[in-house]
Amino acid sequence: MSKPKVAGASDAEVIALLKRYQCPTPFHEVRTRFLGSIASPVLGASPMETVKQLWGGELPEFNTILESVITCPECGFAKQEVMPVDACQFYYECAGCKTLLRPKPGDCCGFCSFGSVVCPPIQQERECC
Repeated sequence: MSKPKVAGASDAEVIALLKRYQCPTPFHEVRTRFLGSIASPVLGASPMETVKQLWGGELPEFNTILESVITCPECGFAKQEVMPVDACQFYYECAGCKTLLRPKPGDCCGFCSFGSVVCPPIQQERECC
């Protein structure tokens, strides 16, 4: 089964995010810097370092996203769920086919493996599980 396509953010959504978090760098420069960092032939280039530089070297505190659409790899059933904020949900039972989903190797939970958004501890760059 193929993985569902994730739509990228529109220019308007990116501009709204930059305004919301008071980014001092104009949108056209943000787009140019970010694309340059992900298309760089330098192996050590980091898009996150580029993003930090947009705010003068420090990232603003972003809101944690608490909802994720989890998609079953067995049957394709997708359901929006609220994620726990202080723990990882290791097992997830698909509401469509009742398959018990376990995280993929290297992932901490079902949301990180099958969700549209990773779990809150990973979003906040905290230790999880």
